[in-house]
Amino acid sequence: MKIKNLMLLASWTFFAISPLKIFAQEEGVHYIHLTKPEEEFNDTLVINLKGSDKILFIGDEFHEMVKYKNADSLKMLFINDFETAVNNKSISKDVLLVHYFVHQSGKRRIKAENPEFTDNRIDPAYEIKRLNLDLPKFQYFIYDLKTGYQIQIYLNNPDELKQTLNTVNLNEAIVFAGNDKKELKKSYKLEMNAENNEYKITGKTHGQQDMFDIAPALGIGLLGNTLAPVVGMDMMLHLSDKYSVGKIKTGVGFTVFPYIGSSVNSWDLKFLVNTNIGEKLSPDWAGIQIGLMKSNDIDYNNAIKIGLLFDRKNFNYSFDFIKTQSHIAFGLTTRIPF
Repeated sequence: MKIKNLMLLASWTFFAISPLKIFAQEEGVHYIHLTKPEEEFNDTLVINLKGSDKILFIGDEFHEMVKYKNADSLKMLFINDFETAVNNKSISKDVLLVHYFVHQSGKRRIKAENPEFTDNRIDPAYEIKRLNLDLPKFQYFIYDLKTGYQIQIYLNNPDELKQTLNTVNLNEAIVFAGNDKKELKKSYKLEMNAENNEYKITGKTHGQQDMFDIAPALGIGLLGNTLAPVVGMDMMLHLSDKYSVGKIKTGVGFTVFPYIGSSVNSWDLKFLVNTNIGEKLSPDWAGIQIGLMKSNDIDYNNAIKIGLLFDRKNFNYSFDFIKTQSHIAFGLTTRIPF
């Protein structure tokens, strides 16, 4: 019996630490696709100019973006290089889409898509973005390759490109957006008016969605040398970030280990954090749990349990050390919430 238990324990451990794609489930939301690749989360400052003309400043986190000092210098480089390209007839002034790349070495490259070809392509995600943000059709994208930041310019009239860009001081607008430090932590999109260099925040968007949930679970556990099915329930508070991606979850759990002739019940306090900082949409939870056991088995009655807890959304497992009345026992529990 002990050999079988060891074999089962080894099998559970292997599956627990292996990437379980079958149970993978994305958590969080894509608020609105502003850049490509669209899998990324980005903070965006929307600067509204006259009419529906807009400038979007896009980066990773607002608290870093507001320290950026090169927006106006990049803007002027772009204006000069675009005018040179138009005068050289390498780019038409009424082109719909212009990409301008600035390398950290100082090298610059400008590319354009001609109107007669651009209209033949349909990009549903982009069209949805244009409708949501009321974006004009003439687009100029400036890429700072050193920082990864983008400045996206949307205009109704390409003849007014230079005149419109010269009416706004981008560095001042970015500094103004950073005045409210608390709002920078909560929002992933800020909208502001910036006509005549007078700035006013008009919109703030965040996706923080804290919630409380109750989830029953079934599984199997090894308690000491005894293998038994387990039935449980967790009541957890989920705390998320501004993208609705979970950061912390904490709460209580109840687990029953049915024995033949007796049973062991465990009440647990749980605290977990999202350890997956590489993919914000695929959280991996890790934490600790501390529990008190009750049983008509005198040895396990009032036993103290402490252990490591791991949760991959639809699969969780724990490794526990249990102080019984007479000895230290080891516990392994795997559960699937439903």
